[in-house]
Amino acid sequence: MFDHRMLFEALPQPATLIDTRGIIVDVNSAFLEMARSIGRPVRKEERIGYPVEQFAIEPELREQMRHLVSQVLDTGAPQEVRLTWRTVSGQVRHTRLEARPLRDDTGHLTGGLLLREDITTQVWEERLRAARERLREALWQMRRTADIPRGLRALYDELKVLLPQMGNCSVQIWQEDVRHWITYAIFGDHIREYQEERQHAQAVETCWREQRPVYRPDVTREDPYGEAAYYREKAPQVRSVLDVPFAQGTIAVNSHQPDAFSATQIEALAELAQVLSAGLVQIAELKRQARYRVLVETPSDIIVMYLAPDGRYLYVSPQVKALTGYSPEEFYADPDLGRRIVHPDDADMAAQAFARVLAEVAEQRCELRLRHRDGRGDRWLRQTVSPILDAGGQLEAVQRMLQDITAQRQAEADRVRLERQLHQAQKLESLGVLAGGIAHDFNNLLTVVLGNAQLALMELGPESPARGSIEEIQTAAQQAAGLCHQMLAYAGRSALALEPVNLAELVQETVQLLQSSIPSSIGLHLDLHPRVPPFQADAAQIHQVVTSLIANASEAIGPDSGVITIRVYAAPCDAACLCTAELGDELSPGLYVHLEVSDTGPGMDATTRQRLFEPFFTTKFAGRGLGLAAVLGIVRAHRGAIQVHSEPHQGATFTVLFPVPEGSCGAA
Repeated sequence: MFDHRMLFEALPQPATLIDTRGIIVDVNSAFLEMARSIGRPVRKEERIGYPVEQFAIEPELREQMRHLVSQVLDTGAPQEVRLTWRTVSGQVRHTRLEARPLRDDTGHLTGGLLLREDITTQVWEERLRAARERLREALWQMRRTADIPRGLRALYDELKVLLPQMGNCSVQIWQEDVRHWITYAIFGDHIREYQEERQHAQAVETCWREQRPVYRPDVTREDPYGEAAYYREKAPQVRSVLDVPFAQGTIAVNSHQPDAFSATQIEALAELAQVLSAGLVQIAELKRQARYRVLVETPSDIIVMYLAPDGRYLYVSPQVKALTGYSPEEFYADPDLGRRIVHPDDADMAAQAFARVLAEVAEQRCELRLRHRDGRGDRWLRQTVSPILDAGGQLEAVQRMLQDITAQRQAEADRVRLERQLHQAQKLESLGVLAGGIAHDFNNLLTVVLGNAQLALMELGPESPARGSIEEIQTAAQQAAGLCHQMLAYAGRSALALEPVNLAELVQETVQLLQSSIPSSIGLHLDLHPRVPPFQADAAQIHQVVTSLIANASEAIGPDSGVITIRVYAAPCDAACLCTAELGDELSPGLYVHLEVSDTGPGMDATTRQRLFEPFFTTKFAGRGLGLAAVLGIVRAHRGAIQVHSEPHQGATFTVLFPVPEGSCGAA
């Protein structure tokens, strides 16, 4: 019927061969070894010739096996069933029994093969895992009500499944504030809470202090903790007692049987104790948060945090999500998060404020920036850090109140900027009026000087000794006239001869003229966009702008080696771009031609940048302070703007913006 006897004998699982009637034909060595291990040793001949279900002790098991055999023999398909049974010593075992049909070479059914697998460990692990999850869920459900007895009832229900031999169960929780144990004795759905000195507390103290299980297999025979008298009086039926620790206390279970709890069950109770501990921690935190939440009724622009002295977050108001992008739960899970989101420039100040509160127990205030999670910009907050004292006057927590003042700071910055711009505009306007008046009157006088000098030269012969002096008078007067023209340009009183100007071509021509006057140690780099749209301008005055900016860059570099880069391109400018430029406040967003002149010189500090366009202000020994002032006047006359970017040791970049009339074409 089955020719592969050697293969059958070598199977690692306990195996049984049956015929088409369900009668045992053979069992292998693994089957006989299994029988010996469970306390039911048999010989092979004692099984052969009997129905397979006959040796099952429990009637329910016999029926399950009979049904399994009939199914595989009737249908010819593999079948499987899980069986639960007890060994001779009373241990519960779990077996997966698999039945496979056997056929001969012609395909006719000749019997079946039964394979057994001990799945006791697997079943235990599944039950323990399920118990942990159910207990964790029960504790989670009670987190808002802080109903500790409800959580303990859930614990008791799980222990009755995992420890069926358990009699009573109790949980001892240490109350640090009153230095006393609270005991919860669990009797099914009924829980009794009491505070009293326990006569057998030594075992509990040892268990909790040393954080290890304390197991007494038979308290009637051994009494290492002096509790035999207690059990004789209070619970004479108790034989074995087990205490398992967790962070806040212990769990105690007992049984009427001696040595009732196995090492596996002790480990399981320890695991559930840790689940209970985590739930109690959460309840304690929520109680503290509820206490602080009562104190906190704040508008949406204020964040309130309560921190333990060690830096842990006890409560964070929900408004923190909108202002930082992080939820309160993320602060609870990561105590270092609050420090990391502070702007690096403000981190030391924030840390010092917290440290001073701890050291001085006094309120601290400062203003700082917090970084949003998505990087969309820093928020300015006014921080008030205050100590919270307990009833005994000891520091219990630190209150950190953060009020969003970003809008206020922005409004103040805008006000200061506008005041500065207004002051600068008024100053430049006053200087322009003064310079324009002086230049106009002085230019009239120079006209007389130049005219008379010319007449004198016409009357003097070539060999006249006075001719050289008159020519020097004429040259000086012409230079003075040039200064007057610059002052008039700054004042905006120069007449404009407007025409379409291609800035790229004009810059190319100007650079060719200036090439010989630029020191050989300075390189000129041009980046001129070929399709810059034309704009209406006075070509001579724009030429003066280009010349002045290049000359200024050359003088900034001085005798050292350096590079002047000149770029011309068209690009749109929005309101944010224009508001950072001189003369940009009254301009409208749109397309602008950019003239950008940058140098690798020493750069400028903030004070120099603020006075850059004042007439007669110069940082050069031989300078007159009119070049950039004239540039500003010409740009103003053309309804343009000018931006300056410079830092010490980082060179300078001047960008002049000329508006492009609507309808002009060109590539940006």
